[in-house]
Amino acid sequence: ADDGSLVQWLHRVVPDGSWTLQEYVKHPLLYRGRKFDLRVWAAISSIQPLRIYMLTKAFPKISSRRYDPSVDVVGEHCLAKAECACMHVRMPGGENCGGIELLPNPSPPHTATTLFQRGLGFGPNFVGRGEPGEQYKIWDKFVLPQIQRILATVVLLAREEPLRLHKELLNQGAFYRRVLLLSPDFIVDEAGKVFLEEVNTNGFLVGDDELFKGQQDTVDLMRLLGADGWPMKNLYMQQLSALVDRFCEEQGYDEHDMRLVRPALLDGLHEEVAAYPTSWLRIFPSQLNFDHEELMDQDESFSTDLDAVVFDFLRWRVTRLRDLSLASVESAEKTWIQKNAKLQ
Repeated sequence: ADDGSLVQWLHRVVPDGSWTLQEYVKHPLLYRGRKFDLRVWAAISSIQPLRIYMLTKAFPKISSRRYDPSVDVVGEHCLAKAECACMHVRMPGGENCGGIELLPNPSPPHTATTLFQRGLGFGPNFVGRGEPGEQYKIWDKFVLPQIQRILATVVLLAREEPLRLHKELLNQGAFYRRVLLLSPDFIVDEAGKVFLEEVNTNGFLVGDDELFKGQQDTVDLMRLLGADGWPMKNLYMQQLSALVDRFCEEQGYDEHDMRLVRPALLDGLHEEVAAYPTSWLRIFPSQLNFDHEELMDQDESFSTDLDAVVFDFLRWRVTRLRDLSLASVESAEKTWIQKNAKLQ
């Protein structure tokens, strides 16, 4: 339809008011012939410096009806027809959509399963098609990084006001930790491109139900956030403190700087340790690479001074640990040579 027809349709169908329009995904990725979107769990553990964690397995909300984009099914008012509404937007158990017995059986509990990945119907233009031996890694390689990048970008774009409120609370003496739980919904097209649908806040403390099992992941997140005080920290605190102190010393921070920098770095390290045996991953700043630096290049206002300190520490830590590893290897080689020299 041309622009004029679209405007006429909007005036005729859409009620007066303020609305947000988003692109309709015409060729969605299907799971065994059914449309689905993804409920993703994330948490902002700190707004200054910014730290974002995401659960690496998403929950697929699969339609109770097989996908059919024909005009006969969609019609003019999709939400007025159960067949169309249940195919596109309503979860099983929603109004006139039936129960979970209408879902594919078995239904995947999350995206990090072979069951889920084998059922995906990527189209001919999928970016990862044709790579030998990669068919069960394509989700982690092509889709998950897009979700992480989009989520981090959205939080950065929306950060200004929460950051202002954070500073205001600190000035009032509110030094307790503040966290935000996020439940964004994403959809993927058949070419593997990810689209953000919406961001729900504080919407995922749901435990276990017939479709999804999230209780343990919720418990893991609470521990990551320090709800139990990181009880294992005494086992590693001495090493972490020494690492942070060495960094601060090499950077030339004075006593005032140390009071700001040290707690921020140590809290991040405690979270890293707590997240290690779980499915939670820090996506900002990136825990496995330096992708956050590329995001910062998009807009100078994204980064605060404390963010920059954390970025410097992460770079320094990689170099420092590499140097220590090399020193350990050299020491071992030297010991081996000395022992063999005595034997000879």
